[in-house]
Amino acid sequence: MPTSGPARLFFLHILKTGGTSFYRFLENNYARDESIRDDRFAELHDLKADREAFLARLASLRLITKLHLDYSYVTQLRELDPSLRVVTLLRHPVQRCFSMIEHWRRVPEVHIASLDDVRRALVLDARTMPAADFVEKHQHRLSDHQTKMLGGVADHTANPPRDELLAKARENLAALDYVGLTERMTEMAACLSAAMGFCNSFSSQRLNVTRDDRRLSAAEKEQIRPQLAALNQADAALYAEGEVRFWQLLADWKQGAFRGISVAPAIPLAAGAACRFSMDDPLVGTGWHEREGGPAQSCRWGGPERLSSLVLPCAAAGDLEISLSILSVISPEVLKGMQLLVNNVPVAHQIAPHPAGVRVTATAELPAGSDQPLCVSLCFPTARSAFEVAGIDDHRQKTVAVETIDVRRTGSR
Repeated sequence: MPTSGPARLFFLHILKTGGTSFYRFLENNYARDESIRDDRFAELHDLKADREAFLARLASLRLITKLHLDYSYVTQLRELDPSLRVVTLLRHPVQRCFSMIEHWRRVPEVHIASLDDVRRALVLDARTMPAADFVEKHQHRLSDHQTKMLGGVADHTANPPRDELLAKARENLAALDYVGLTERMTEMAACLSAAMGFCNSFSSQRLNVTRDDRRLSAAEKEQIRPQLAALNQADAALYAEGEVRFWQLLADWKQGAFRGISVAPAIPLAAGAACRFSMDDPLVGTGWHEREGGPAQSCRWGGPERLSSLVLPCAAAGDLEISLSILSVISPEVLKGMQLLVNNVPVAHQIAPHPAGVRVTATAELPAGSDQPLCVSLCFPTARSAFEVAGIDDHRQKTVAVETIDVRRTGSR
């Protein structure tokens, strides 16, 4: 058994983001008394009214899970231990709300009597009211919950100004160590294991699952989807940033794996030297469809997500010019809204016509002398299918089709 465990970790657990499954995975990496034991949960919960004593108790643990605490606790816990690492999961806001409503619907009869008056009325309304009426009546509980949690105001029933709340949540999101997505928990667990030195794998078994007779029907979901989307505009913006944070973590994990297994080190480029990578080369990265034939050589479509990354065996050092040959785009707005990141840092880029499509060119100023491989990531506003765009019977979500990437070191630095 390990003689010393991983670093201290706080899981900022947002309701209905798959947190129960995830914190069970986290607990497997720490000794039983280093986290909140199930048989002591009620004792700790009762201590919450005394915030100072509550924080002191949390600070004595090496793993903090199970509790739905907003970001204000992160701030105070980091004052007690600046080395504390923090992880959270975000979920597509409309899907999270569907799950939240189903959660209220499924509360067992035997537990309803023990609820306070507010929660009892909420649960009974969820069971008896038409879905649209329920959302209208309880909209403050279904609006921008993830943004509130990260903004540090999760316990407020009134909605603070949305722009102010989102700005604070974005600032706090950037201060978290690890950000994952509910829809990609298995990969998130693998990334976290690599970063934290965990020694066990994530079980994909879902916990806290709603039985079928308590679920929202397909018709109910379609009816309330526009309501929930309107109530969660800040959450949608925050989730989009969370996607990028997760993708950066995933790219770092891929890059670490590439460095660990590659028999060839990253190629250092002398001033003026250049190299080309094509989709005929082995793929190291994530977010790509299978290799397809192009007019001159192979290409790959990005997708099915809106982010794609490639780790190249070229040293990320000095002043570099990076050029991508793009054969096709799924729709003009996808290319227009593209963001280019080099080793997780956004860089400006230019788009120009090319004989076989378009060429995207960017420059990056990186520290000289690095032996880190170069990671190029593409972030799009959306991914779409040929069926959605033109009625063609191809339902794969795509962004752009890339043929080659050229890297040239400019200057003498």
